[in-house]
Amino acid sequence: MFKLSCLSFSVPYWYVLLLDKTSWNNHSYLYGLLSILLLFSSANHYCSIDAWINPNIRNKPVPNWNYILVKVQIFLLYFYAGVKKMDPEWLGGYSMKNLGSHRVFTPFKVFLSEETIEYYMVHLGGLILDLTVGFWLLWPKSRPLALFFATSFHVMNAQLFTIGMFPYVCLATLPVFCDDYWSKRWIARCPGLLRKCLPDATRKITYVADDSPAAVAGVEKRGKNSTFKITLVGLYVVTQLALPWSHSVTQGYNNWTNGLYGYSWDMMVHAWETMHVVVTVKDKTTGRINYLDTEVFVRNDKWVGHADMASIYQYAHCVKDRLGAVNMTDVAIYVDVWRSLYGRFQQRLIDPRVNLLETEWSPFRPTRWLMPLLTELSAWRQKLNQLERTVFNWSDESRVAFVADFPGLSMDNYVPASVTNATIQVLEGQVELSIENSRVKKHKLKFFNQFFFSNCLFIFSDRNRRDGLNNSLRFQYFVQSPSTSITICILDRIEFPRTRQ
Repeated sequence: MFKLSCLSFSVPYWYVLLLDKTSWNNHSYLYGLLSILLLFSSANHYCSIDAWINPNIRNKPVPNWNYILVKVQIFLLYFYAGVKKMDPEWLGGYSMKNLGSHRVFTPFKVFLSEETIEYYMVHLGGLILDLTVGFWLLWPKSRPLALFFATSFHVMNAQLFTIGMFPYVCLATLPVFCDDYWSKRWIARCPGLLRKCLPDATRKITYVADDSPAAVAGVEKRGKNSTFKITLVGLYVVTQLALPWSHSVTQGYNNWTNGLYGYSWDMMVHAWETMHVVVTVKDKTTGRINYLDTEVFVRNDKWVGHADMASIYQYAHCVKDRLGAVNMTDVAIYVDVWRSLYGRFQQRLIDPRVNLLETEWSPFRPTRWLMPLLTELSAWRQKLNQLERTVFNWSDESRVAFVADFPGLSMDNYVPASVTNATIQVLEGQVELSIENSRVKKHKLKFFNQFFFSNCLFIFSDRNRRDGLNNSLRFQYFVQSPSTSITICILDRIEFPRTRQ
């Protein structure tokens, strides 16, 4: 029954998981791996329904390689999570924000500030625990202390983040690091009446000598099977060691961060924020330009950060096929994604001038139509935090966004009529501001120029049009309003029948 149960879970689980790439993450990947390890294990030899039904396997020892594989998998989960945190952004405290105010840290707020908790406990503490807890769990003398800290860590994570069953699955794997007989020792200490309802606590195993030719042949066959099993275990371990560092081979999956998402154990390391996504559909026959609602076909925005999901093979190709429902067959699709990594300026991730239906994507080559991360602007983050606090002090409804762009590109946005006090301020570079329905069509703004406006479409563009990242623009726009903030301008939304969604 145990093998059948594992198979019944593993096959549909992997099918559903691989069916929807947007749901893929490290947690779901771990569940799938553990289901495979259990399927090929002998975990049903003790304290199981199988052992109750079949006395021949009752109290039979579980092979050591079963324990080793699970221990290696969980050890790599912790250790690689720590190695991935040895990143300047994590060490600088940019990955996790606004966690110090959570209620789980209430006992520490008596003597520590929220900023101190966020940096030393969340960032540095998380790094040290992930790097070392696997070693402490393997050493019997340090194991009790390691179990305490690992349990506390996962219980806190369950409260801090919405990550489903992951903390509880990790808690359930901790006893695997204990010795083989820990459960029997607990049962042996139970009262006699209760012990009658529990599995046998004895460690004794009865072997019957059998020198028959069939028994001897069985021993030789088991020896060959052992060699095969050792080979499979070795291949599995090598694969798990190599996959988190495969980004030099699978370069097509890299964006501003490296590595196959979901294989790399870079949990909670990358802090992304998406400002907006604009999908432009151009009808080549009529020349008409439409803007597609990004939630028509996909209910989450994970695809916008991955070239393979946004390429001709997936999202763009899917949109092209669906456009046939509104008699649009010859189209071009452009995607403009604005994202921020680790609290930097919002900037473009995908080149908005590239028709995704005409692009090429390979898992083994860098994606040419991804825009580079403006790392030279990283030093602005402290200044941006100060400006953000200033704006938030204006009122509870104040909003601010910080944007950086490349030469020769522009951005459209719409300020609703309800916004009565909006400001754009250029921090560096030169920006041309175009206002719809305005007498003065264009305004040139330079370093620290400000412009006040309301209820207008504004377009930012660089007038120098020179190549090179050093000429990129940095500007911010403020919104101070009692009810609303700047929203995306949807000029002409394409509507699809509900049955097509």
